[in-house]
Amino acid sequence: MKKLNKFVYVGKKRGKNIITKKDLLNKKQILITGGLGFLGHHLIKRLITTNYFPIIIDNLSNSSLISLSRISRKKYFFVRSDIRDLKKIKQVLSSFKPIMIIHLAALHFIPYCDKNPKEVFEVNSKGTENLLKIAKEFKINNFLFASTAAVYAMSNRKHIEDSTLKPIDIYGRSKKLAEEKIISYSEKNPVFKFVILRLFNIYGHNDNTPHFIPEIIKKIKNNTKISVGNLETIRDYIYIDDVVDAISQIIKKDDDFNNQIYNLGTSTGTSGIEIVKLIAHFFKKNIIIKQDKNLLRKVDRVKLIADIKKISGKYNWFPNYKIEKGLKKLCKK
Repeated sequence: MKKLNKFVYVGKKRGKNIITKKDLLNKKQILITGGLGFLGHHLIKRLITTNYFPIIIDNLSNSSLISLSRISRKKYFFVRSDIRDLKKIKQVLSSFKPIMIIHLAALHFIPYCDKNPKEVFEVNSKGTENLLKIAKEFKINNFLFASTAAVYAMSNRKHIEDSTLKPIDIYGRSKKLAEEKIISYSEKNPVFKFVILRLFNIYGHNDNTPHFIPEIIKKIKNNTKISVGNLETIRDYIYIDDVVDAISQIIKKDDDFNNQIYNLGTSTGTSGIEIVKLIAHFFKKNIIIKQDKNLLRKVDRVKLIADIKKISGKYNWFPNYKIEKGLKKLCKK
């Protein structure tokens, strides 16, 4: 029996929180970083219901095991670790045989990224490099990477995957560099195959980061006067369930991993003021809006919208949630 941390064991010893060979029998093992984050914990729940065994790496900086509290600890394996800790990840994987890496872990909240650029590059770029080293050492040849629409140059047109890459912030630059590391590694290792997903603005229940939509919901729910930043910008908001559906379809066809990049959005733009009006409508509130200069970004895009023809054509995937449907469901939570 091997002790990996103070909570979880791998081996034959009886007791609580033990993973045995029987628990892994006929399960497809997947290493997933950031598995307890906003997207991660929703995806984990889906994976568990579809015969996968998630091996979760998460540093709990903005997440908690509570999100999986209703799921048996024999259905997944969790280790608290930072993706910069290569030694610890290697220790974890010495007891497993994952067939795929789903790399979601990142620092992504823009205000934090702007204040901590060095840490952002260390986590988002160096962390990705560590995962590529893991892939090489443990012969894991399928790699799904959660990138971002922030890698694109400013444009009022919908972005296709071949659109110009010219990020305007630290977060986008760190993700662009991570993409380049993945592509470079694949060119040197022909058996290694990747899928890069450029995620647009995800929203949904249990988002612990103070993103625009959860913050507006909180403000309108509790007040009739709200302070906001720029409400004129237009974004492509995609509901969390649609993102999980898309990723699930992709990993089912892991033999289709062929060094592809896909946009993941809805192809529809919605302005900030439209979001505010819809949320106010669902809460049946008349609100007074005040712009707060402290909530304005120094540099901001006018539009950021996805063209999703590529992923829709490949996987016959289309979003089920228009913004009205998604916000209505979210406001009922």
